[in-house]
This record gives sequence, structure tokens and C-alpha cells, in this order.
Amino acid sequence: MAELRALSPVGCFGPRPLLELLDRAQKVLDDLSLDPALVAVAHRVARLIAAPEASRKAYWILLAVLVSEGEGHSRVDLDHPSWPEPLAKAMGPWEALRVALEGPELEALVGTRGRPLLREGRWLSSQRLVAAEVCVASALQARLAQARRMGTPAEGVLVDPVRLNPDQRQAVALALASPLTLITGRPGTGKTSIVVALLRAIQRLPNPIPLERILLAAPTGKAAQRMGEALRLGLEAIRRPDALDAALRNDGPEPKTLHRTLGYHAGAGGFRHSADNPLPADLVIVDEASMIGLELLEGLLAALAPDAQLVLLGDADQLPSVDPGAAFRELVANLPEVTVTLRESYRMDPRQPKGQHILLQAERINDPARAPELWGEDGLRRGSVEDASRQGGVWLVEPQAPKGRWMSGFLDQWLQQRIWQGEGAAAWRARVLPPLQHDQQDWLAGDLARARALLAHFDGFRLLCPVNEGAELGGVEPLNRHLHALALEAAADRLEWQPRFLAGEPVMVLANDSRRGLFNGDQGVVLPVKRGSGSPHLEAVFPRGASLVGFPLPSIQDSLDHAYAMTVHKAQGSEFKALALILPPADHPSLTREVLYTALTRAKEEVLLLGTAEALAAACARSVVRRSGLGERLGGPPQRVVN
Repeated sequence: MAELRALSPVGCFGPRPLLELLDRAQKVLDDLSLDPALVAVAHRVARLIAAPEASRKAYWILLAVLVSEGEGHSRVDLDHPSWPEPLAKAMGPWEALRVALEGPELEALVGTRGRPLLREGRWLSSQRLVAAEVCVASALQARLAQARRMGTPAEGVLVDPVRLNPDQRQAVALALASPLTLITGRPGTGKTSIVVALLRAIQRLPNPIPLERILLAAPTGKAAQRMGEALRLGLEAIRRPDALDAALRNDGPEPKTLHRTLGYHAGAGGFRHSADNPLPADLVIVDEASMIGLELLEGLLAALAPDAQLVLLGDADQLPSVDPGAAFRELVANLPEVTVTLRESYRMDPRQPKGQHILLQAERINDPARAPELWGEDGLRRGSVEDASRQGGVWLVEPQAPKGRWMSGFLDQWLQQRIWQGEGAAAWRARVLPPLQHDQQDWLAGDLARARALLAHFDGFRLLCPVNEGAELGGVEPLNRHLHALALEAAADRLEWQPRFLAGEPVMVLANDSRRGLFNGDQGVVLPVKRGSGSPHLEAVFPRGASLVGFPLPSIQDSLDHAYAMTVHKAQGSEFKALALILPPADHPSLTREVLYTALTRAKEEVLLLGTAEALAAACARSVVRRSGLGERLGGPPQRVVN
């Protein structure tokens, strides 16, 4: 923004009209919490138009497309546009812009090919996302046209460590036979058991895939970590392991983030692996596939060797990726011949009443016809935070007015009971302040166990919210600021200044850092570390396989934020014993069925829904709609969306 203001004049607007336009556009992006750099992107492309008035129209059309992409759509419906209120107010009547799209004045910007924006009937898209959809559809169709593989799983891997149900068996058989397999199911439907059986089955084929030619991946570090832990538990549970199982357990592939798998390089702005440098793998298995955006899927498919097999696992009913498109959902909907849907949930076991209650409510939220059952006898429970902690399941806790004061009291209670485990600030300091010792080769065994226990502690609970900013402590950022302030207050007697991070605080990585092997969404904790004979200093410590990695706080803190609270999107791939979901007002567009469903299915024992019954009902009645052309390019019916 400052760079644009320094140029006078810029483009064909003239300096004063330009600055006024930039100010209005900047406010739109601020109100919508979108990247302010989109102002500059729209301006640079709008300069293709020579006439000032046409250039102004081009600017707003471009910004509208970019805002639409920021909301997850890969195209705009020209017949039924749906703009967020700040954008609609700033750009004025849409009809004038629609008329301009029909005429010659914007032909340098919009066309059916070779233009920054492409028009396909009623749809308007950026050339970049049209190309991504075309490439994904083409790559999938080419993959599906390949000859089927031959292979039958040995019966032993289908009954040990668990006996697979018919859907799970079908998934294993399809993954052995097809170049592409899609497996979708709610949490608790046994997707990990399928992967364990598949890996074991492959090693027993006449021509097994070498372990080093198998890659496991997930969209986020937390999801990759959970995938690895679940697989280790599954392999350790085998009742009659043999040498092949031992090799798989000891030398099997370690799950990594997709960005790390593909070799993302921030400086180059792309991936090391591509069609010219394919992944060294004959089988790639990706978990939490609902989190994969359109362009990341494009990169993955481009990097696969032509004869490699791909297995995508996820939950098509969860929130789609924060990036444009709803790729996994559209693949599942349009490629039934390679899709297996898992229906039997092992969390609905009557012997696990807390988890059973959570999954029952999640099912009702996910099905509009069943939503009224939420208010029935075995539906949502209502009461206090203390009631929820004692009994578990899903509880609606309606804040008492004024909400801000109530939330402040709740957060103080959350800090005391959840984070400090009811033992107070002094006991917490005694737990987190003794430095971890690293002897320049490895961590001392006791310190490694202590650090992993702290990481596991924070993995047990979390505050979730659909939005980053919100009034009355109703967003992730104010929640994190408030809890950090409480931690500072508790530590005031030993601090000479107010640091950005304190020992014992949970943190999250905000940007991909391939040099350090850290990626957006990775979660860790700040702890004192003593390396060799040096003095202790604070480091951000993260899990890395069975060990840890730590980075001095000054070198990394600009890429970190507190993680007391996180968005529901960021929570995908995580699993908590207990969580609290702070609901925005009923009319907030972020409140959707998918947000509720995704949040509930992150918890195993306890969910607190903090908000009004009206907000909950509004969320159940509102669904995420992504305008995308991928389904049609895969041969599906035309998308019909009317707002």
C-alpha cells in the first residue's frame, strides 16, 4: 500500500482518484480480514485498461473476483452474484459493472481465453484458477484411464489388529487395484485401520512396493503428526507380527506435510517436485484430504509419477479448504467408481457414552432433516461449564449478559482449570521453567519426556472460533490476546518487561518455512532450553517424529502467534479431549453447518458451545457453498447456485 501511494501518478486514474479508490478498497479488505496485498494485485492488472472510467470498473471487477477467491470460490456467478456487504457498498451498483463486462471497453481484461479473467457462460474466473481446474481434471482423467493394478489383500491383514468391516475391506481392495482411491468417512470410522491394513497388504504382494517408495502426507503438521501416531499405535497392536510388520514399524515411511513432501520453496514460490521432477514414490497416501485446496491438489497431481497410485482419505462433510475450491468434496461427488464411503462409527460404542453423544449431535447437525433432534431428550445438554466438565458430551452454555464480562470470567476459569490444571500459576511455573537440556547431540531423556508431556497437555483441549476477529472476545485474536494478558499478569512478579511470548505458552506457525522444516499450522510450545554449556534461553519447541526440534525465539517469533485459541479451519487435522467453541451472533455468515460439524468431530469427550440457541439454530440452517467448476470438468452436472 505504501509503495502504491509513493507513485504519482499511478496507472491512468490520476493521483487523487487513485488514492481514494485504494483507501476504499483497503477498508473492504480490512473489514473482511483478507490479504491487503490484493489491493495492489487488482491495481496492477487494471492498468491494462487505458480509459480512466473503464479502468476503474476493471479494478472493482478484479477486486470482486479476488475477494470471491478469498472466500473460497474459484468463480463468480454473474447471474446471481453474492458480495459481502463491505464490498457491495464500496463498488456500487453491480449492474453497471455487469454491462461493462458485456462490451468492448474491458476486452483487454476479460475474454474466453488468453485474458486475466475468463468468461465461461454465466461464470467469471481468474485465468489462474481455470487453469488449475483444467489441470486437475485432466490429470485425474488420465490417471483413471490407466490399466487397473492386480493385487488381493491377504486375509490376515484384514482381521489383525482389528477385523475390518465390509466397507473397510472394499477400501483396501480398491486401493490395491486402482490408480486413484478416495475414502471418505466421519472421525471414528476406521480410516487409520484401512491404512495399516493397506500397508501390510502391499508388503505381502508378489511384487511389493519398497517401503522407501511409499509416501505418507497430510495438509498440516498437526495432521501429519496425528497420522504418524495413529499408524504407530495400529502397528503396535498387531497380535501376531512377523518380520514384515517389524520392518514396517521400524523403517516405514514417516508422514510429512504436503508442502514438505512436494518440496515447497518460498523463495521460488513453488514446489521442487513437478512433472519434470516427480516424487520418488509408487504409492502416495494423503490423510485429511478435505483440507487440500485446488492449487495444492494441482501441485500434488503434477508431481506424481504417471504409474504411481494415489489414496486420498478424508471427510467430505467437513469444512473445505481455506483456499479456493472444495476439491475433495467434488472428487467424492463426481468420481463414485473410485470412492468408498465409510458409515460405521466405532465412536458410537455404547461403552463410550461421551464420544457417542458428541457423534450423535454431529450427525444431526450434518443432516438438516435431523437438526430438530438436537433439542430432543438425548440432544444437546444445557447447563453450566461445571456440569459439562462432570458429564461430558455436547453442552450449550449461554453466556450471561453482558457477554464480554461473562467471557472474561470464563477465560480466567479456562486458564485456571484447563491450562494450569487447577494447581495455580506457581505450580505451572515449576513445570515449565526448568530448562530442557540439549547436549548438542540429543535431548536428555527425562527432558524429552517432560517436553512431550507438555505438548500432549495442550493437545488435550482447545478454544475454537469460526472467525479471527470478533467483538466481546468473540474471535481467535482477542481470545489469544486476553489469555496472554492473564499469563503476563500471573508472571508479573518475575518479569522486568512484557515479552511477546512466555515460557509455557502454546504457539502456532503462521507461514511455511522450508529451511526450518516448519509449515503453516504447526503447533508447539515455548520453553527454556540450555544447549551444551550455554545459558538457558527461550525456544519454540515442536514435535518432529519421535523427537523434538527447537528454535531460538528471536529468530522465529515473527512467524508465530499464540495458540490458546484457533479457528475451526486450523483445527482440522487435530483431535482434542475437550474443546469450547465460541459462537458469533446468529447473523454472522461464518456460522455454518460445516463449522459446527467440523468442530464437534474434533472432540472425543466434551464440547462446550458458548453462544445462544438462536446462533446454533442459524448455523444448522446455513451451509457452505463453494462456486467451483471442477465438478463439471470431471463430467458432473452444471453447478446451480442461487442466493
